[in-house]
Amino acid sequence: PLGDQVWISRWRILDEEFDSIPPLDLDHKTFSLAMDVNGYIYVAGVMDRRIAYDPFYDPRNPGEFDPKNLNFLVLKLDPTTGAVLEWICDDPTGEGGNFAPTIFVQEPDIVYLSGLGGIYSPSPFEIAAAICVTAKYDLSRSSPEVWSQIFRPAFPFIPSLAVDSTGVYVTTVTEYHDLATQLRILHGVI
Repeated sequence: PLGDQVWISRWRILDEEFDSIPPLDLDHKTFSLAMDVNGYIYVAGVMDRRIAYDPFYDPRNPGEFDPKNLNFLVLKLDPTTGAVLEWICDDPTGEGGNFAPTIFVQEPDIVYLSGLGGIYSPSPFEIAAAICVTAKYDLSRSSPEVWSQIFRPAFPFIPSLAVDSTGVYVTTVTEYHDLATQLRILHGVI
């Protein structure tokens, strides 16, 4: 029947010894999901890159939160069990501070993300962004990033994303005061 819960996927990239530790405020967040033609589910979010790449990082004593440590995260989930089949943690900007990605699945294992990059915290309760970034990934490759493109709108805002056979389309706000929407067409980067 409609509306029945089929499964819950709780993911944790850490070792089992850390399973009882709740994630910190912004260390792990998911923002969007999509499904491919075979029913596999792709989830886009952010993850503190120290968890994936720093063997000395201890989430029980994480230190002060630094948004520059956030990388994009993509999870591929099994449609029957919700198990994580593949995952990547990537910083397509080279600047860190990735946040709020939207995801589009073109075909199995081929995903596009568009989100903010270069985020920083001008005050303890505020996050600002410097850039917008769009990237293409092939999860079947050992180096999954296919390409990425950065643009610097006047007012970086969480972009939306669509893909068809002619191009990649990204919208973002260009002016804070009138909230005009700018459409970036990334031709030739399919």
